[in-house]
Amino acid sequence: MDLVSSGGSSKSLGQYFTKPEVVELMLDLFGYFPEKKLFTQSILEPAAGDGVFLFSIVDRLFDSFVKNGCFTTSGKLKKSVFISAKTAIVAVELDSGTYLRLTREVQNYLVEKGMDIHQSIELSESWLVNSDFLLWNRDYELSFDYVVGNPPYIRNENMDDSIKKLYRELYITYYDRADIYVPFIEHSLLMLKPKGICSFICTDRFIKNNYGRKLRKFITDSYKVKYFLDIHNSSPFEENVSAYPCIFGFSNEVSNASTYFVKSNYLGEDEISEVKNFILFDKPTQSIETRMIDEWFENEDPWVIDFEVKEILDGIKMRFPTINNVETIDCKIGIATGATDIFVIDEGIVNDYQLEKELLVPVITKKHLTPEGIEWNGTYTIQTFQSNGDPIDLDSYPKLQNYLSQFKQRLSERAFVKNNPHKWFWTKERVRLNEVNKTKILWKDIGNSTRFFEEKGYYYPEHSLYYLLVDGFNPSLIKHILNSFVALAFVKAYSTSMRGDYFRFQKQNILQICVPLEVEDFIIGQLDKAIELNQPQVFNSIIAKIFCLTDKEKNLLLNYVGQKTNEVKTLEIRIPSAEDLKSRVSECFQHYADVREAGTQHGATMEAFEHVLIDLLVENGINRSDIFTGAQAIVPGYFRAAKRWDVLVRKETENGNVLVGLIELKSLRGSVGNNSNNRAEEAVGSGYDFQKTNTKLGLSAVNVDFFEPPFVGYLFLMGYHESNDGGSQISSPLFSLDEAFIATEDNPINYKKRFEILSYRLLESGLYSSTSLLLEDPGTDEGYREPAQQLSFYNFVARMLGEIVPKYHTI
Repeated sequence: MDLVSSGGSSKSLGQYFTKPEVVELMLDLFGYFPEKKLFTQSILEPAAGDGVFLFSIVDRLFDSFVKNGCFTTSGKLKKSVFISAKTAIVAVELDSGTYLRLTREVQNYLVEKGMDIHQSIELSESWLVNSDFLLWNRDYELSFDYVVGNPPYIRNENMDDSIKKLYRELYITYYDRADIYVPFIEHSLLMLKPKGICSFICTDRFIKNNYGRKLRKFITDSYKVKYFLDIHNSSPFEENVSAYPCIFGFSNEVSNASTYFVKSNYLGEDEISEVKNFILFDKPTQSIETRMIDEWFENEDPWVIDFEVKEILDGIKMRFPTINNVETIDCKIGIATGATDIFVIDEGIVNDYQLEKELLVPVITKKHLTPEGIEWNGTYTIQTFQSNGDPIDLDSYPKLQNYLSQFKQRLSERAFVKNNPHKWFWTKERVRLNEVNKTKILWKDIGNSTRFFEEKGYYYPEHSLYYLLVDGFNPSLIKHILNSFVALAFVKAYSTSMRGDYFRFQKQNILQICVPLEVEDFIIGQLDKAIELNQPQVFNSIIAKIFCLTDKEKNLLLNYVGQKTNEVKTLEIRIPSAEDLKSRVSECFQHYADVREAGTQHGATMEAFEHVLIDLLVENGINRSDIFTGAQAIVPGYFRAAKRWDVLVRKETENGNVLVGLIELKSLRGSVGNNSNNRAEEAVGSGYDFQKTNTKLGLSAVNVDFFEPPFVGYLFLMGYHESNDGGSQISSPLFSLDEAFIATEDNPINYKKRFEILSYRLLESGLYSSTSLLLEDPGTDEGYREPAQQLSFYNFVARMLGEIVPKYHTI
């Protein structure tokens, strides 16, 4: 197993390079100053990368030689200093090519500074180490006064299984779905001398995520958090990446001293100066938020660093139990079948195949949760297990066997089936039949807010939904509590936020919410009435009284979760930079990959893109209540009764609703043969059908004198698959093909090219206002590529905002 690579991309090696001014700040914060005899101390850089940390360290060490009179008259380092200096720096680099380049550059740098060439060569060769850091110095013979750097950030699923297995055997903190930076922190801390300091700039995901539990305990049990900088919204890297960064200083000592905490959305010259003044000299600050934390967190508790909010939430926890501590409330996630599009079916499939009704369980998905409530449309999941947990005898159900047999090859390729071929027709999980008829509280897991629904025992949730069983408690009360600003504050405080201020309503965060279980019926009735009459202020006041909050606490939490008066709208169109959008799209592709890995589809693959587009519209003053998705985004048809779009934007006027925008989001991965033709037919048909409908019904007409077509957008994602580069030769026995579809040696007409032609022609035909084509490509830094600038996501967004925003605000 070759763990030392050569020539890998920065993305594949998990490298995001730090700005020099941030590096200088980090060295300053733990006191690595040239006035000291730095050659008598030792500093480690675990992942040298581009060398920005290494060269700042070498520069300071050289200045230390000068300031401390370490050179002889001949220009050489004194012998005792030279011997000490050889162990003053260790920089580890995995990539052999980078290691050789850095060694040469350090040699040249020292020579240019005037050092003896032989000493320069010997020092550079002693300082640089070509190795896998996580396998280096495992006996801990070497220890250090300082460890500093920017550890690699490689997602767990992107690593080789054999390497992951080895790392897991070596590092106790490498747990669950942890990224590679987690064992980097553990290994670095174990190499610290007494009172030594480890300071990294890295993602802050470990402070709250479940995978960071063991690392948090490892730190709080044995080390001191000297300082912690929350720079989540800043840009400390050379590239514009969504790394959600923090800077920390962990010391190998037991101390009762307070922790320095800093929060800043920027790290410019002024902010950096204030950070240093606060941490090094205890001076007050103006442009950044600072505080001294007397007691850091304990054990594996999440590090909730919204401290003012945390004080209020801690007070609530002293008065009321958390969901986690109420034995009769159970939090679960819906069924994952491992092939949603096969096992979650509509009544059309049920009727076409005459499937055995006793095997069908009414299932509810996130698409059934609408602003008006639960709108079930006849969707079922196939139950392949008996009530006792044993699998069914498929031979006893010939109609189901006939239906599933056409997918046998695909179902057999699922991971849990490969070594157990007899399981080919099983769902990955089974329906807990005893829960179908129980009242449940349902919700989706992602958003900047979410809504909780009471389901009275008719359906079973699919994997896109979480649910609570609330035996023995009034479900209406629990639903109201979960829909309150207090519950939202708990979720936001305990979850890791995503770009656009979205966060996850996952089980680990929901369990933190406190629930007052003894509330009088008439108060629950008041909450019901406030919802019925759409009186959010009344609802919030009742919730505040239930939780015993002061007006100041209530207002602080309301402001924290963003429940405040809407700002005045502006006609200024705010289009993010191309780099910002590229970063957002990269996150969307990661979500796409995660959803496919979980086996959950039903439109969920494009859900992150949907959030991004909605977020951009809202940022430009479009009311969220005027943006519709799912079952609400339905437009009448001309050749058919109606068509459901992915995103619909309307404006309510005195003459009724005016259609301002429509967006279709589609993806395809594998099985591209017939499916590519189907996608083309869908796109053309939907565009033409809408044009005819709008001409006849005037859906986008403001009044009889003003008719303007809406924005109609089509975004297509082609997932990575080896078959995408193929494509059968197209021919027509009677007629000549359009030359665009005739393959040549320089222009192969594979499936990627066909979709590119489709995207261009949807634009040229006028069926769509804008189209975008995105190709998943794990070999690129961003995880995707765009075959043409005209079809880029940036162009799509610019056209979307340029058409929707002005019309929305002027009609």
